[in-house]
Amino acid sequence: MHILPNSTFFVVALTSSVLATRRVVATATATSRTIDNLHRLAEGINPCSCQPVSTSTMSTQDTLKCSTESDVSSQAKSNSIRDIIHLESRGYDIHSPNNIQKRADYLSWDDYFLAVAYLSGQRSKDPHPSSDSSGGACIVDAMGRIVGIGYDGFPRGCSDDCLPWASPAVSSNTVEDDTRGEEAWLNTKVPYLVHAEINAILNKCSADVVGGRMFVPNFPSNECAKFIIQSGIQEIVYVEDHDVDSDSSRASRILFEVAGVKMTKIKPSVPSITINFRTGSSPLSKRTSNEVQNNNDIQQNEDEMEKYLGILHREASLDPFTYKVKKRPDYLSWDEYFMGVAFLSAQRSKDPNTQVGACIVDQDRCIIGIGYNGFPRGCSDEVLPWAREASCDLHKKYPYGKFRE
Repeated sequence: MHILPNSTFFVVALTSSVLATRRVVATATATSRTIDNLHRLAEGINPCSCQPVSTSTMSTQDTLKCSTESDVSSQAKSNSIRDIIHLESRGYDIHSPNNIQKRADYLSWDDYFLAVAYLSGQRSKDPHPSSDSSGGACIVDAMGRIVGIGYDGFPRGCSDDCLPWASPAVSSNTVEDDTRGEEAWLNTKVPYLVHAEINAILNKCSADVVGGRMFVPNFPSNECAKFIIQSGIQEIVYVEDHDVDSDSSRASRILFEVAGVKMTKIKPSVPSITINFRTGSSPLSKRTSNEVQNNNDIQQNEDEMEKYLGILHREASLDPFTYKVKKRPDYLSWDEYFMGVAFLSAQRSKDPNTQVGACIVDQDRCIIGIGYNGFPRGCSDEVLPWAREASCDLHKKYPYGKFRE
């Protein structure tokens, strides 16, 4: 992902990168969208996880009988719902060709969860993400609720400017980029960095994550695999494995297979998502505000570096004032990140008129609630009305869900 300071759009690219604006507003209405190649994944249960019905003990006649009985039962249920709605709503016909239909280009569950993982990765300040890191992670429970989100970073309370960001082949003190070089292990980020998968588990907003699924851009390392298995997560959904032949990936596959954790590689059906962050504030006022904030951050960072200079030099011969590899400057701020999650959630809404998302954060900056406007859980989007205007109030969407115009 790259940050475009002058852009008015927020783009989540599920297959490669995520672009975000630096504008934040107080509402989460998706007012502009650009989603290419809308070949959506089927919603509901993944077909590959469904167990095939054995026909070894069933005759063709028995199979046809079961199929016919199921069709009859489904038709009877559909007719019953139609009759109830028609009666109680004073004449609303769910099969009328004049009904306003739900939005066709809403975000599928898998694409949504992956997008949250990619977006979360943009909070990471790691300038050179390694091949065994996912950057961001999203944990989902059996009911489809997000219960844990994480990204690569140093432990809570550890300054991003005091600890080294160098990769294993890049010295914090002598190398500015990715040129190869030898260095001490303590001079790299490796001994200090907590991967996104582990942070997502530790930052869970539920009692546990047993039976859940974890969505990550890249296949987890063997160290993350241990935490994933111990937490009770039952499935890993990932996009790619950048280092499939590495010992780490091989060890992860062994651990997952032995522990019975399902590994699912998927291809996002939506390459990119664009959200417009509209705001009435002027560029000048925003720039001035950012400059003041940056100056405050610089002073605070230098104070932190001075405070821990002694322990860093004594234990690892590190001097944070001489680091050549520093945290990346274009990471998402907390406000941008939380608003981005809200805007992203809005794209799950099937409302054809207005899409609204919300994100609730506790005092520790952990996301404890995410939602979007729509009908209650279990109420079919195919039968309830989506109209904003109608001759009868019961033929409008408002009595059945929470909506914002």
